[in-house]
Amino acid sequence: MTFADAFNPGCPLISFGTSLYDESSLNDIKFGIQCGFRVVHIRHEDGVEKSVMNALDILFQGGFIKRCELFICYSMTFTGNGNHINSIQSQLSEMGLDYF
Repeated sequence: MTFADAFNPGCPLISFGTSLYDESSLNDIKFGIQCGFRVVHIRHEDGVEKSVMNALDILFQGGFIKRCELFICYSMTFTGNGNHINSIQSQLSEMGLDYF
């Protein structure tokens, strides 16, 4: 058994961050996935959700990778209203996802 297997079986240990992503970076995401990244990390504070999801949709629709083969991690800062479930559901809807 490897350290990676013992530490976190079934989940990739390294993610592909999107904080510097812009509309012209589709090839960067595609290259990351070609290199073996299976976790894409998106931060709400970076404001790149729509651009990243557009790029991923192109890859999904083109058959480059299936949604079920990719972990999409999303970091967001909750406001003081305490309604975290609604915030998460709203963000999933805005990003066109069923799950993170």
